[in-house]
Amino acid sequence: MKASFAANNGGSRDLLAFYDFVIAEIRKVDPVTPIMADAGWRYWEAIDANGPDPVKRKATPEFEPIRKRLQP
Repeated sequence: MKASFAANNGGSRDLLAFYDFVIAEIRKVDPVTPIMADAGWRYWEAIDANGPDPVKRKATPEFEPIRKRLQP
């Protein structure tokens, strides 16, 4: 995962830059509605490995409630 993000950083396949762009465009017209940028694990792995704290990005890990429900 880290190698993939490093190889694509700054290019047309830079996932974090894409999310930042899309979220910024949405926020221009809607500053408050929660946004789910990706339904997969890739985004959260990327944030954990390479990005800032999700709270600082104003992102809420959607999968945390699922993890909690799956715990014995």
